[in-house]
Amino acid sequence: MVGIFGPAIIKSEGITTADFGGYAGAVWGMQRNYGKSFNLQLSIGPGIGFADGNISFVPLGGLSLGFRLGN
Repeated sequence: MVGIFGPAIIKSEGITTADFGGYAGAVWGMQRNYGKSFNLQLSIGPGIGFADGNISFVPLGGLSLGFRLGN
């Protein structure tokens, strides 16, 4: 899993965010189909995050719910 982010489009007072950063890591997971139309994917694993010159270990994860169209 790899992700990169840039500067915030909308900024709030009192909240600071990094201008650029990202993360990378290996994730393990499962994918299940339910019936003919629905699917679920869950993944989790360790990663490395970087922002503003700082590097740290971060947990990575994802949850995806889907609806299949057609056959």
